[in-house]
Amino acid sequence: MLLRIRILLIFSGILLLLLSTLYFMGLIDKSQQSVAETQLYRYESHLLAEQLRQSSDDLTRMARVYTVTGNALYKGAFEEILDIRDGRSPRPEGYHGTLWNLAASDTSKISITGPSIALIDLIKKLDLKDIELGKLIQAKVSSDILVKSERKAFAAMTGLFVDADGEFSIQKKPDQSYAINLLHNEQYSAAKAAIMRSINEFRLLLETRIQHELQAALRKQALFWSITLILLFITVCVVFISYIYIRNHMIKPVINLAKVSKDVESGAIGTRVEVTSNDELGELYSAFNNMLNRTEQAQNELAMEKQSVEKALGSSERRYQAMSEAATDAIISTDDKGNILSWNGGAERMFAYTQDIVGNNLAVLFNKKNYEILMDTLEKTSLNQDLYQGSDILECYCLRNNGEEFLAEISLGNWAADNNLFYSAIIRDITERKRVEDIIKQNHKLYPVSYTHLRAHETVLDL
Repeated sequence: MLLRIRILLIFSGILLLLLSTLYFMGLIDKSQQSVAETQLYRYESHLLAEQLRQSSDDLTRMARVYTVTGNALYKGAFEEILDIRDGRSPRPEGYHGTLWNLAASDTSKISITGPSIALIDLIKKLDLKDIELGKLIQAKVSSDILVKSERKAFAAMTGLFVDADGEFSIQKKPDQSYAINLLHNEQYSAAKAAIMRSINEFRLLLETRIQHELQAALRKQALFWSITLILLFITVCVVFISYIYIRNHMIKPVINLAKVSKDVESGAIGTRVEVTSNDELGELYSAFNNMLNRTEQAQNELAMEKQSVEKALGSSERRYQAMSEAATDAIISTDDKGNILSWNGGAERMFAYTQDIVGNNLAVLFNKKNYEILMDTLEKTSLNQDLYQGSDILECYCLRNNGEEFLAEISLGNWAADNNLFYSAIIRDITERKRVEDIIKQNHKLYPVSYTHLRAHETVLDL
């Protein structure tokens, strides 16, 4: 299998595991939100059921206190409680059980800021089960029946009583005892107990259902956690195994290749990499080995060629050395500062030096004036290598070891190697030739001859 396919499979598997883990973590979060929403639903359901119970108790308390004290404030509070419960008045902000305990004697303390909505409508918005909603409706109906008894008591306090048609048309003397009895007899207590019983049955039904839903949500959440942990464990194992595989089949071969490359760099050109696979790394190893084979072959060819060149160069150097030593002219080479690098036997004889002066400056072979002329001329040759070729010859006086000066002609040249400039000089002692030329010139004055004959004599002397 190709290396890139294996890598793709490894990382695709890890990515799939990570995505699966993220998916189940999302389900866990969704499950937690569901549990929180269920808890909030439970709280709101109990709160509205408690409001129904509390409104019934508040109505009973206000009605009984009014019949006992005759204080109209309690009757007004009764009517306000009933109007809020039935949606005829706005619900106070933060409507709770202690509100009417705090404001029973003064309803002006109640801040009416909320919307006008009946309690039974709020209960219906909770999306309760039919049997649960039925219990609360039954409690509301029982409470409304009590309200009728409480209104009879209120009417008796003002001298109005119910006729056969249920209307308050009979007017008598106010009867407080009758009103108090209506709110404390067994029929009233039974109706009150029916309200509480319906509310308690609603709470039991709601709590049972909520508990089942919560348990189911928690079981599902636990399952999601288990799956997530298993996926995380599998992911860690796959990552670890993938690391071991990549290290053994990808990283180590590359490290081995780098090691062999360093060995080759150190000179072990015969080192080779063992090809152990048919994938891209195997192709790389084979290409690397082939490159080393060609490099080694080229190196061997270069070595053989170098030997041939060195052999030819040695032969050429020996020929040059033999010719240089046999020459009567002085042959000297220097660096760009005028320091002597080599000279031949002709130079030793011409300048009468018995010791080796290689390393000394050319200044030991010339007086100051002629040395400056020579160095200036050498500098010019570096700018124009053709300046002193052919018939352009420098003539100046040289200085022997014993201090004797002699006239010489110097042929100059230069060459560059390794970014350095070097000079060569072929020096010929022309003292004898100048002496003969002077004699010829003197004789020419006494015995004139043609210029052509004179040059012919000079040529013979040169030969």
